[in-house]
Amino acid sequence: RVCQFDHALFIRMISGGIDVGTFVSSLCESVTLKFESDMLKTLSLFAILTSAIGTGIGLISSLREIFSEQRRILITLIVVAVPTILTVLIPNAFICILGFGGMIATIFVIFMPVYLNHRISDLNISHLLYLLFGILVIIGELFM
Repeated sequence: RVCQFDHALFIRMISGGIDVGTFVSSLCESVTLKFESDMLKTLSLFAILTSAIGTGIGLISSLREIFSEQRRILITLIVVAVPTILTVLIPNAFICILGFGGMIATIFVIFMPVYLNHRISDLNISHLLYLLFGILVIIGELFM
Protein backbone atom coordinates (compact mmCIF):
# COMPACT_ATOMS: atom_id res chain seq x y z
CA ARG A 1 0.00 0.00 0.00
CA VAL A 2 2.79 2.43 0.90
CA CYS A 3 4.60 1.64 -2.36
CA GLN A 4 1.62 2.81 -4.40
CA PHE A 5 0.83 5.82 -2.22
CA ASP A 6 4.32 7.26 -1.63
CA HIS A 7 7.06 5.56 -3.61
CA ALA A 8 9.84 7.80 -2.23
CA LEU A 9 8.85 6.84 1.32
CA PHE A 10 8.80 3.20 0.30
CA ILE A 11 12.39 3.47 -0.98
CA ARG A 12 13.46 5.14 2.30
CA MET A 13 11.63 2.43 4.24
CA ILE A 14 13.51 -0.36 2.42
CA SER A 15 16.84 1.34 3.14
CA GLY A 16 15.91 1.72 6.82
CA GLY A 17 15.67 5.50 6.72
CA ILE A 18 12.28 6.07 8.38
CA ASP A 19 10.98 5.73 11.89
CA VAL A 20 7.84 3.99 13.06
CA GLY A 21 5.89 7.24 13.46
CA THR A 22 6.52 8.23 9.84
CA PHE A 23 5.49 4.78 8.67
CA VAL A 24 2.23 4.79 10.66
CA SER A 25 1.48 8.33 9.49
CA SER A 26 1.99 7.31 5.87
CA LEU A 27 -0.22 4.26 6.32
CA CYS A 28 -2.95 6.45 7.83
CA GLU A 29 -2.73 8.90 4.92
CA SER A 30 -2.86 6.13 2.33
CA VAL A 31 -6.15 4.60 3.43
CA THR A 32 -9.40 5.69 1.85
CA LEU A 33 -11.73 5.60 4.86
CA LYS A 34 -11.32 7.75 7.96
CA PHE A 35 -12.34 4.75 10.06
CA GLU A 36 -9.32 2.80 8.78
CA SER A 37 -7.02 5.68 9.61
CA ASP A 38 -8.45 6.00 13.12
CA MET A 39 -8.15 2.23 13.62
CA LEU A 40 -4.46 2.24 12.57
CA LYS A 41 -3.68 5.13 14.91
CA THR A 42 -5.54 3.46 17.78
CA LEU A 43 -3.82 0.10 17.27
CA SER A 44 -0.41 1.78 17.10
CA LEU A 45 -1.12 3.74 20.27
CA PHE A 46 -2.24 0.60 22.12
CA ALA A 47 0.82 -1.32 20.92
CA ILE A 48 3.15 1.34 22.29
CA LEU A 49 1.18 1.76 25.53
CA THR A 50 1.02 -1.96 26.29
CA SER A 51 4.75 -2.30 25.62
CA ALA A 52 5.51 0.64 27.89
CA ILE A 53 3.21 -0.61 30.65
CA GLY A 54 4.54 -4.17 30.45
CA THR A 55 8.14 -2.99 30.52
CA GLY A 56 7.40 -0.67 33.45
CA ILE A 57 5.66 -3.37 35.47
CA GLY A 58 8.54 -5.77 34.87
CA LEU A 59 11.12 -3.18 35.92
CA ILE A 60 9.18 -2.19 39.03
CA SER A 61 8.79 -5.79 40.20
CA SER A 62 12.49 -6.52 39.54
CA LEU A 63 13.65 -3.39 41.36
CA ARG A 64 11.37 -4.09 44.32
CA GLU A 65 13.13 -7.40 44.81
CA ILE A 66 16.52 -5.68 44.84
CA PHE A 67 15.69 -2.63 46.97
CA SER A 68 13.74 -2.37 50.18
CA GLU A 69 9.98 -1.83 50.22
CA GLN A 70 10.39 1.70 51.67
CA ARG A 71 11.73 2.97 48.35
CA ARG A 72 8.56 2.09 46.48
CA ILE A 73 7.80 5.65 45.32
CA LEU A 74 11.42 6.26 44.29
CA ILE A 75 11.42 3.07 42.20
CA THR A 76 8.19 4.05 40.48
CA LEU A 77 9.48 7.57 39.75
CA ILE A 78 12.71 6.19 38.27
CA VAL A 79 10.85 3.70 36.09
CA VAL A 80 8.50 6.41 34.79
CA ALA A 81 10.83 9.43 34.68
CA VAL A 82 13.90 7.95 33.00
CA PRO A 83 12.07 6.55 29.93
CA THR A 84 9.98 9.72 29.65
CA ILE A 85 13.06 11.96 29.67
CA LEU A 86 14.87 9.70 27.20
CA THR A 87 11.88 9.69 24.86
CA VAL A 88 11.69 13.48 24.92
CA LEU A 89 15.45 13.95 24.40
CA ILE A 90 16.21 11.10 21.97
CA PRO A 91 13.81 10.45 19.07
CA ASN A 92 12.85 6.78 18.62
CA ALA A 93 14.66 5.78 21.82
CA PHE A 94 11.71 3.73 23.03
CA ILE A 95 11.44 1.82 19.74
CA CYS A 96 15.17 1.05 19.81
CA ILE A 97 14.91 -0.17 23.39
CA LEU A 98 11.96 -2.38 22.44
CA GLY A 99 14.06 -3.86 19.63
CA PHE A 100 16.81 -4.63 22.12
CA GLY A 101 14.25 -6.17 24.46
CA GLY A 102 13.02 -8.34 21.61
CA MET A 103 16.55 -9.56 21.04
CA ILE A 104 16.92 -10.44 24.72
CA ALA A 105 13.54 -12.22 24.63
CA THR A 106 14.80 -14.22 21.65
CA ILE A 107 17.70 -15.43 23.74
CA PHE A 108 15.34 -16.68 26.45
CA VAL A 109 12.73 -18.10 24.09
CA ILE A 110 15.08 -19.97 21.76
CA PHE A 111 18.36 -20.59 23.54
CA MET A 112 17.13 -21.46 27.03
CA PRO A 113 14.80 -24.32 25.95
CA VAL A 114 17.55 -25.74 23.73
CA TYR A 115 20.02 -25.52 26.61
CA LEU A 116 17.59 -27.14 29.06
CA ASN A 117 16.69 -29.85 26.57
CA HIS A 118 20.40 -30.48 26.00
CA ARG A 119 20.80 -30.98 29.75
CA ILE A 120 18.14 -33.70 29.60
CA SER A 121 19.17 -35.40 26.34
CA ASP A 122 21.70 -35.20 23.51
CA LEU A 123 21.58 -32.47 20.88
CA ASN A 124 19.99 -33.41 17.58
CA ILE A 125 19.60 -31.64 14.23
CA SER A 126 16.44 -29.76 15.26
CA HIS A 127 18.28 -28.22 18.23
CA LEU A 128 21.03 -27.02 15.92
CA LEU A 129 18.45 -25.52 13.55
CA TYR A 130 16.82 -23.67 16.47
CA LEU A 131 20.20 -22.31 17.51
CA LEU A 132 20.96 -21.19 13.96
CA PHE A 133 17.58 -19.49 13.70
CA GLY A 134 18.13 -17.71 17.02
CA ILE A 135 21.55 -16.50 15.94
CA LEU A 136 20.12 -15.19 12.67
CA VAL A 137 17.36 -13.31 14.53
CA ILE A 138 19.89 -11.69 16.85
CA ILE A 139 22.14 -10.72 13.94
CA GLY A 140 19.09 -9.25 12.19
CA GLU A 141 18.22 -7.23 15.31
CA LEU A 142 21.75 -5.92 15.68
CA PHE A 143 22.51 -4.99 12.08
CA MET A 144 19.19 -4.21 10.41
